[in-house]
Amino acid sequence: MSQRARAEAAVTYVNLGIILAVVVGLVFVLIGTSGWIPNPTFFLGIGFIFWLISFGGFVLSSERIRQHDYYGARTPTIACGLALIAMGAIAAALLPAGLFLLLSLGGIVAGLLFLIAHSSIQPSVVTTTQAVQTIQTIAPVSGTGGTTIISAPPQTRLSGIASFVCQTGPDSGKTFAVGSGISRVGRAPHNEIILNDDMISRAHAEVNFDGKDFYVQDVGSKNGTYVDGTIVPRGTKRKLHDGAELKLGSVTTLIFHSERDTRLASD
Repeated sequence: MSQRARAEAAVTYVNLGIILAVVVGLVFVLIGTSGWIPNPTFFLGIGFIFWLISFGGFVLSSERIRQHDYYGARTPTIACGLALIAMGAIAAALLPAGLFLLLSLGGIVAGLLFLIAHSSIQPSVVTTTQAVQTIQTIAPVSGTGGTTIISAPPQTRLSGIASFVCQTGPDSGKTFAVGSGISRVGRAPHNEIILNDDMISRAHAEVNFDGKDFYVQDVGSKNGTYVDGTIVPRGTKRKLHDGAELKLGSVTTLIFHSERDTRLASD
């Protein structure tokens, strides 16, 4: 199963867990407000805790997985799962059997769904590409007004590799290499290309090499991805040519350089 398919499965498990936890919480709240039990505060408290965990699961787990922030989603996912299981176990221990036992089991099942989702976003699933970041450092030469290019060793220049040179933004002057497979772009530390621009989303875009050409895809950024001034709609891919201008958000601009295209032109 591909990484994307497993991520979609993880979102499904989390959302099912959220729905089940919300339903369990709603029933507890309804029982607490019914007036036929001696201690309504206890039931209301359990219900609101289930709702709180559900909200946290949606914001910190489901949304992060959907935005491909897998590392950021792992801890909240397992935390919400364990919290739901703990609440279900507490309710089962303190409440009589019957309907209350079914509600407690519902909370435990919701927690198990979160744990299943967590198993789908382990580090082994969050694969890295063959990219080598920052193969060149472009820095001013003191007193000359020019630049010096410190190149990486020849063995890092893999076949088919390409690079982005940051032209504007906080990372201006840096060069990032991309290789085969998928290179993720964003502010979060799990990305292959990490950019320090607040206008860029934690998970902003992906650059994909299909064995022949490089493509960029927006993965749900807030401020958009543009190629040569044209926005890349979410869910679509845009082919990158040598010299293409990739703009992320409103500040950072990267210039794409394909060594493959350069070699073909020279031939």
